[in-house]
Amino acid sequence: MKGLLTSKFALNGLFVKLMLSFLSVILILASFNLFSHLYLSNKVYQEMVRQNELGLAQTVEGYENHFRLTQNMILALTQSDTWTANLGILSHIKENRRYDIPAEVKSDLSTLYANPFLHIDNFILYFKQEDYVLEKEGLSSASDMFGKYYYSKEYPPDYWKTQTMNNQFLKVMPAAAFTENTVHSSRSLGQLMPVMMKAIPYEDVYGIIMLDPQRMQDTYGDAAIIRSTFWTTRDACFLPRWRGNCRIRSYLQTEANMNVLGISITSMKKVSKPDLPMSGSPRPQ
Repeated sequence: MKGLLTSKFALNGLFVKLMLSFLSVILILASFNLFSHLYLSNKVYQEMVRQNELGLAQTVEGYENHFRLTQNMILALTQSDTWTANLGILSHIKENRRYDIPAEVKSDLSTLYANPFLHIDNFILYFKQEDYVLEKEGLSSASDMFGKYYYSKEYPPDYWKTQTMNNQFLKVMPAAAFTENTVHSSRSLGQLMPVMMKAIPYEDVYGIIMLDPQRMQDTYGDAAIIRSTFWTTRDACFLPRWRGNCRIRSYLQTEANMNVLGISITSMKKVSKPDLPMSGSPRPQ
Protein backbone atom coordinates (compact mmCIF):
# COMPACT_ATOMS: atom_id res chain seq x y z
CA MET A 1 0.00 0.00 0.00
CA LYS A 2 2.83 2.35 0.89
CA GLY A 3 4.58 1.60 -2.41
CA LEU A 4 1.40 2.31 -4.32
CA LEU A 5 1.05 5.73 -2.70
CA THR A 6 4.71 6.55 -3.34
CA SER A 7 4.30 5.59 -6.97
CA LYS A 8 1.19 7.77 -7.24
CA PHE A 9 2.91 10.79 -5.73
CA ALA A 10 5.87 10.31 -8.04
CA LEU A 11 3.54 10.14 -11.02
CA ASN A 12 1.77 13.33 -9.94
CA GLY A 13 5.09 15.08 -9.41
CA LEU A 14 6.24 14.07 -12.87
CA PHE A 15 2.96 15.27 -14.40
CA VAL A 16 3.27 18.61 -12.63
CA LYS A 17 6.85 19.00 -13.83
CA LEU A 18 5.85 18.17 -17.42
CA MET A 19 2.91 20.55 -17.22
CA LEU A 20 5.06 23.35 -15.83
CA SER A 21 7.69 22.74 -18.51
CA PHE A 22 5.04 22.79 -21.20
CA LEU A 23 3.52 26.00 -19.84
CA SER A 24 6.98 27.55 -19.60
CA VAL A 25 7.65 26.81 -23.27
CA ILE A 26 4.26 28.28 -24.21
CA LEU A 27 4.94 31.39 -22.10
CA ILE A 28 8.35 31.88 -23.66
CA LEU A 29 6.94 31.52 -27.18
CA ALA A 30 4.03 33.88 -26.41
CA SER A 31 6.42 36.44 -24.94
CA PHE A 32 8.67 36.20 -27.98
CA ASN A 33 5.70 36.59 -30.34
CA LEU A 34 4.40 39.59 -28.37
CA PHE A 35 7.81 41.26 -28.34
CA SER A 36 8.28 40.55 -32.06
CA HIS A 37 4.84 41.95 -32.83
CA LEU A 38 5.45 45.16 -30.87
CA TYR A 39 8.94 45.61 -32.29
CA LEU A 40 8.01 44.92 -35.90
CA SER A 41 4.82 47.00 -35.68
CA ASN A 42 6.86 49.98 -34.54
CA LYS A 43 9.38 49.39 -37.33
CA VAL A 44 6.61 49.10 -39.94
CA TYR A 45 4.98 52.28 -38.62
CA GLN A 46 8.27 54.18 -38.74
CA GLU A 47 8.90 52.97 -42.29
CA MET A 48 5.41 54.01 -43.38
CA VAL A 49 5.93 57.46 -41.85
CA ARG A 50 9.31 57.73 -43.56
CA GLN A 51 7.87 56.73 -46.93
CA ASN A 52 4.95 59.16 -46.54
CA GLU A 53 7.32 61.98 -45.57
CA LEU A 54 9.48 61.21 -48.59
CA GLY A 55 6.49 61.14 -50.92
CA LEU A 56 5.09 64.33 -49.40
CA ALA A 57 8.48 66.05 -49.70
CA GLN A 58 8.63 65.19 -53.39
CA THR A 59 5.05 66.39 -53.90
CA VAL A 60 5.69 69.68 -52.09
CA GLU A 61 8.89 70.25 -54.04
CA GLY A 62 7.12 69.49 -57.32
CA TYR A 63 4.30 71.95 -56.66
CA GLU A 64 6.64 74.68 -55.43
CA ASN A 65 8.89 74.23 -58.47
CA HIS A 66 5.83 74.36 -60.72
CA PHE A 67 4.64 77.68 -59.33
CA ARG A 68 8.19 79.01 -59.43
CA LEU A 69 8.51 77.98 -63.09
CA THR A 70 5.14 79.57 -63.91
CA GLN A 71 6.16 82.79 -62.19
CA ASN A 72 9.51 82.92 -64.00
CA MET A 73 7.87 82.32 -67.39
CA ILE A 74 5.40 85.13 -66.78
CA LEU A 75 8.12 87.47 -65.53
CA ALA A 76 10.14 86.81 -68.67
CA LEU A 77 7.07 87.66 -70.74
CA THR A 78 6.22 90.86 -68.85
CA GLN A 79 9.77 92.20 -69.13
CA SER A 80 9.32 92.64 -72.87
CA ASP A 81 8.92 96.26 -73.94
CA THR A 82 6.53 95.22 -76.71
CA TRP A 83 4.35 93.34 -74.21
CA THR A 84 4.23 96.35 -71.88
CA ALA A 85 3.35 98.71 -74.73
CA ASN A 86 0.62 96.38 -76.00
CA LEU A 87 -0.95 96.13 -72.57
CA GLY A 88 -0.97 99.92 -72.38
CA ILE A 89 -2.82 100.07 -75.69
CA LEU A 90 -5.28 97.36 -74.67
CA SER A 91 -6.01 99.20 -71.42
CA HIS A 92 -7.71 101.91 -73.53
CA ILE A 93 -8.86 99.87 -76.49
CA LYS A 94 -12.30 101.47 -76.56
CA GLU A 95 -10.68 104.84 -77.24
CA ASN A 96 -7.83 103.89 -79.57
CA ARG A 97 -9.67 100.98 -81.31
CA ARG A 98 -6.43 99.12 -81.94
CA TYR A 99 -8.04 95.73 -82.53
CA ASP A 100 -4.92 94.45 -84.25
CA ILE A 101 -3.07 94.31 -80.92
CA PRO A 102 -5.04 91.39 -79.40
CA ALA A 103 -3.64 89.07 -82.06
CA GLU A 104 -0.08 89.99 -81.06
CA VAL A 105 -0.80 89.45 -77.38
CA LYS A 106 -2.47 86.13 -78.09
CA SER A 107 0.64 85.09 -79.99
CA ASP A 108 2.77 85.93 -76.96
CA LEU A 109 0.46 83.96 -74.69
CA SER A 110 0.66 80.93 -76.97
CA THR A 111 4.21 80.36 -75.72
CA LEU A 112 2.72 79.59 -72.31
CA TYR A 113 0.09 77.21 -73.68
CA ALA A 114 2.74 75.43 -75.74
CA ASN A 115 4.80 74.62 -72.65
CA PRO A 116 3.62 71.15 -71.53
CA PHE A 117 5.18 71.55 -68.09
CA LEU A 118 3.00 74.50 -67.05
CA HIS A 119 -0.37 72.67 -67.30
CA ILE A 120 -2.18 75.88 -68.24
CA ASP A 121 -5.76 75.53 -69.43
CA ASN A 122 -6.17 79.23 -70.17
CA PHE A 123 -4.47 82.57 -69.53
CA ILE A 124 -7.00 85.35 -69.07
CA LEU A 125 -5.88 88.98 -69.17
CA TYR A 126 -8.43 90.91 -67.14
CA PHE A 127 -8.61 94.65 -67.83
CA LYS A 128 -10.49 95.66 -64.71
CA GLN A 129 -11.12 99.30 -65.53
CA GLU A 130 -12.33 98.55 -69.05
CA ASP A 131 -14.25 95.48 -67.78
CA TYR A 132 -13.21 93.06 -70.51
CA VAL A 133 -10.82 90.13 -70.90
CA LEU A 134 -8.45 88.76 -73.52
CA GLU A 135 -7.72 85.04 -73.59
CA LYS A 136 -6.87 82.26 -76.04
CA GLU A 137 -10.25 82.46 -77.80
CA GLY A 138 -10.25 86.23 -78.17
CA LEU A 139 -11.98 89.19 -76.52
CA SER A 140 -14.98 88.94 -74.21
CA SER A 141 -16.67 91.07 -71.62
CA ALA A 142 -15.76 90.14 -68.06
CA SER A 143 -19.37 89.25 -67.25
CA ASP A 144 -19.51 86.81 -70.17
CA MET A 145 -16.16 85.26 -69.37
CA PHE A 146 -16.80 84.60 -65.69
CA GLY A 147 -20.56 84.23 -65.95
CA LYS A 148 -20.70 81.90 -68.97
CA TYR A 149 -17.44 80.58 -70.39
CA TYR A 150 -15.65 80.03 -67.06
CA TYR A 151 -18.44 80.04 -64.51
CA SER A 152 -17.94 78.85 -60.95
CA LYS A 153 -20.11 79.50 -57.93
CA GLU A 154 -16.90 80.02 -55.92
CA TYR A 155 -15.65 82.62 -58.43
CA PRO A 156 -18.61 84.62 -59.80
CA PRO A 157 -18.03 87.80 -61.87
CA ASP A 158 -18.37 90.02 -58.80
CA TYR A 159 -15.58 88.11 -57.09
CA TRP A 160 -13.03 89.17 -59.70
CA LYS A 161 -14.20 92.79 -59.58
CA THR A 162 -13.30 92.98 -55.89
CA GLN A 163 -9.90 91.31 -56.17
CA THR A 164 -6.75 93.35 -55.57
CA MET A 165 -3.10 92.31 -55.53
CA ASN A 166 -1.70 94.99 -53.20
CA ASN A 167 2.01 94.13 -52.85
CA GLN A 168 1.64 90.58 -54.15
CA PHE A 169 2.79 89.46 -57.57
CA LEU A 170 1.28 85.97 -57.56
CA LYS A 171 -1.80 84.75 -55.69
CA VAL A 172 -2.72 81.04 -55.75
CA MET A 173 -6.40 80.30 -55.12
CA PRO A 174 -8.15 77.03 -54.22
CA ALA A 175 -9.33 74.94 -57.14
CA ALA A 176 -13.04 74.79 -57.92
CA ALA A 177 -15.42 73.27 -60.43
CA PHE A 178 -15.92 75.38 -63.57
CA THR A 179 -18.57 75.04 -66.25
CA GLU A 180 -19.21 76.54 -69.66
CA ASN A 181 -22.82 77.66 -69.91
CA THR A 182 -24.23 78.24 -73.38
CA VAL A 183 -27.74 79.00 -74.58
CA HIS A 184 -28.71 75.35 -75.00
CA SER A 185 -26.29 73.42 -72.81
CA SER A 186 -23.88 73.43 -69.91
CA ARG A 187 -20.52 71.65 -70.14
CA SER A 188 -18.23 70.82 -67.23
CA LEU A 189 -14.67 72.11 -67.51
CA GLY A 190 -13.64 70.10 -64.46
CA GLN A 191 -11.57 71.34 -61.56
CA LEU A 192 -9.40 74.36 -62.34
CA MET A 193 -7.02 76.24 -60.07
CA PRO A 194 -6.97 80.03 -60.62
CA VAL A 195 -3.65 81.80 -60.14
CA MET A 196 -3.84 85.59 -60.20
CA MET A 197 -0.87 87.76 -61.12
CA LYS A 198 -0.22 91.46 -61.49
CA ALA A 199 0.49 92.65 -65.02
CA ILE A 200 3.37 94.97 -64.17
CA PRO A 201 3.42 98.02 -64.44
CA TYR A 202 -0.37 98.38 -64.79
CA GLU A 203 -2.32 98.29 -61.52
CA ASP A 204 -5.70 97.65 -63.14
CA VAL A 205 -4.59 94.77 -65.39
CA TYR A 206 -4.42 91.25 -63.99
CA GLY A 207 -3.50 87.90 -65.41
CA ILE A 208 -5.68 84.97 -64.34
CA ILE A 209 -4.05 81.64 -65.09
CA MET A 210 -6.34 78.62 -65.08
CA LEU A 211 -4.19 75.63 -64.10
CA ASP A 212 -5.27 72.03 -64.57
CA PRO A 213 -4.89 70.33 -61.14
CA GLN A 214 -5.55 66.89 -62.63
CA ARG A 215 -2.45 67.08 -64.80
CA MET A 216 -0.51 68.59 -61.91
CA GLN A 217 -1.50 65.66 -59.73
CA ASP A 218 -0.46 63.18 -62.41
CA THR A 219 2.92 64.90 -62.65
CA TYR A 220 3.78 65.79 -59.07
CA GLY A 221 1.60 64.00 -56.58
CA ASP A 222 0.48 60.59 -55.43
CA ALA A 223 -3.14 61.19 -54.47
CA ALA A 224 -3.07 58.30 -52.00
CA ILE A 225 -0.12 59.82 -50.14
CA ILE A 226 -1.66 63.29 -50.16
CA ARG A 227 -5.04 62.08 -48.94
CA SER A 228 -3.58 59.82 -46.26
CA THR A 229 -1.36 62.63 -45.00
CA PHE A 230 -3.73 65.62 -45.17
CA TRP A 231 -7.28 64.35 -45.38
CA THR A 232 -7.22 61.32 -43.05
CA THR A 233 -4.59 61.81 -40.35
CA ARG A 234 -4.18 65.58 -40.86
CA ASP A 235 -1.00 65.46 -38.79
CA ALA A 236 1.59 66.64 -41.31
CA CYS A 237 1.63 70.13 -39.84
CA PHE A 238 2.24 68.72 -36.37
CA LEU A 239 5.46 67.03 -37.45
CA PRO A 240 8.35 69.43 -36.64
CA ARG A 241 10.03 69.03 -40.00
CA TRP A 242 6.80 69.74 -41.90
CA ARG A 243 5.55 72.85 -40.16
CA GLY A 244 7.35 75.02 -42.69
CA ASN A 245 5.71 73.24 -45.61
CA CYS A 246 2.13 73.54 -44.43
CA ARG A 247 1.75 76.52 -46.76
CA ILE A 248 1.37 73.97 -49.56
CA ARG A 249 -1.89 72.78 -47.95
CA SER A 250 -3.88 75.39 -49.88
CA TYR A 251 -2.35 74.12 -53.12
CA LEU A 252 -3.13 70.50 -52.35
CA GLN A 253 -6.61 70.88 -50.93
CA THR A 254 -8.06 70.16 -54.35
CA GLU A 255 -6.57 66.65 -54.40
CA ALA A 256 -9.39 65.41 -52.18
CA ASN A 257 -11.72 65.88 -55.17
CA MET A 258 -9.47 64.36 -57.81
CA ASN A 259 -11.43 61.12 -58.05
CA VAL A 260 -14.61 62.99 -59.02
CA LEU A 261 -13.15 65.05 -61.86
CA GLY A 262 -15.03 65.11 -65.14
CA ILE A 263 -12.67 66.97 -67.45
CA SER A 264 -13.83 67.07 -71.04
CA ILE A 265 -11.41 67.45 -73.91
CA THR A 266 -14.02 68.06 -76.58
CA SER A 267 -13.80 71.22 -78.63
CA MET A 268 -15.14 74.40 -77.04
CA LYS A 269 -18.26 76.00 -78.52
CA LYS A 270 -18.80 79.69 -77.84
CA VAL A 271 -22.08 81.41 -78.42
CA SER A 272 -22.73 84.92 -77.19
CA LYS A 273 -21.11 88.13 -78.32
CA PRO A 274 -19.60 90.48 -75.72
CA ASP A 275 -20.52 94.12 -75.52
CA LEU A 276 -17.19 95.27 -76.93
CA PRO A 277 -16.79 95.94 -80.65
CA MET A 278 -15.30 92.82 -82.09
CA SER A 279 -13.19 93.72 -85.06
CA GLY A 280 -10.33 91.30 -84.70
CA SER A 281 -10.49 88.06 -82.74
CA PRO A 282 -13.75 87.53 -80.89
CA ARG A 283 -14.90 84.24 -79.45
CA PRO A 284 -16.80 82.35 -82.16
CA GLN A 285 -20.54 82.38 -81.82
